[in-house]
Amino acid sequence: MDLALAFNIASTLIAFLGGWLIKTLRDDISALKRADQEMAKAFADLRAELPDRFVRRDDHKEALDAIFGALRRIEDKVEKKADRP
Repeated sequence: MDLALAFNIASTLIAFLGGWLIKTLRDDISALKRADQEMAKAFADLRAELPDRFVRRDDHKEALDAIFGALRRIEDKVEKKADRP
């Protein structure tokens, strides 16, 4: 009878600890899924905002080229005026 009682107690403890472990893992996985969904939503929102908040590299380069072209023309005009006696 002692052996059967010890076996029942041991199997009960193992089942309890196994169930607790599975519940903890399931809760952690659920929390990770929620965090992943929140991060995916934040990423999608950021991706939608990027064109409004930042300038694309090629657009920036074109704008700088236009500005520097205008500055070169102004510089040429200033040099022509400076060359006059």
